[in-house]
Amino acid sequence: MISACAKAHRSLGHEFSLEMAEKTARFIRDNMYMPKEEVLIRSYREGPSDVEGFVDDYSFLIKGLLDMYETTFDEWYLEWAVELQATQDRLFWDHQDGGYFNVAANDNESLLRLKEDHDGAEPSPNSVAVANLVRMYYLLGNDDYRDKAERTLEHFAPQLAKYPQTMPYLVASSLLHLKTMKQIVITGKKDDPHVMEMVEAVRQTLIPNVALAVVQSGGYLAKQNETVQSIFQHGGEESLPTAYICENFACGLPIRTVEDLVARLAA
Repeated sequence: MISACAKAHRSLGHEFSLEMAEKTARFIRDNMYMPKEEVLIRSYREGPSDVEGFVDDYSFLIKGLLDMYETTFDEWYLEWAVELQATQDRLFWDHQDGGYFNVAANDNESLLRLKEDHDGAEPSPNSVAVANLVRMYYLLGNDDYRDKAERTLEHFAPQLAKYPQTMPYLVASSLLHLKTMKQIVITGKKDDPHVMEMVEAVRQTLIPNVALAVVQSGGYLAKQNETVQSIFQHGGEESLPTAYICENFACGLPIRTVEDLVARLAA
């Protein structure tokens, strides 16, 4: 729902959709998350339950937070997504064969630890996790995300080769990894009208597989992503909003105007 509302706002400008998504994310953070342990709570009714989250809770919420970041460019969403991904890796990752188990190793109520691979009415948590990991790799430049995505795809490769029709989301996630993502970095403040004009120019252009970021020097992404650090070290300025089109963390020349950005995107 968070993802759907974020995309509705991006595509249609629905402020109410964005408000719903923001309130939902904050509610989960405030009521269904143990920050000290960095663990999600599975459910809530007149208070949180005592059941910790399963792998699908992490995969889907991380997806929602990534979509919220690329909608609002509020780095709070991205930071929490990184935190949750670390917990998902700690609790559910199969270090031997790759992929994510459905329950944590310390879950004493489940007889078997399985790895879901079927995309039914909802995609499997592994299918969503691969896409999350690929997106986070291109936003943050952390090789561990890419490696975990590759190992998960390798683990499910036999099923994917035989029964791709039962795993459509995993097919899409594998293509996201194989085709790579174009990175578009815009320096400046997210409430700067010129920055938002550049953002809208990107959104109005059909670009499959794009990772879009608005960054400031000293911000979370600037500290985490070496490509962003390099941009600021080589003349990137917040006071002069500038767009950079990057592929595999190699960026082209700075683009200062919306018109030039539209032309470069169409090239």
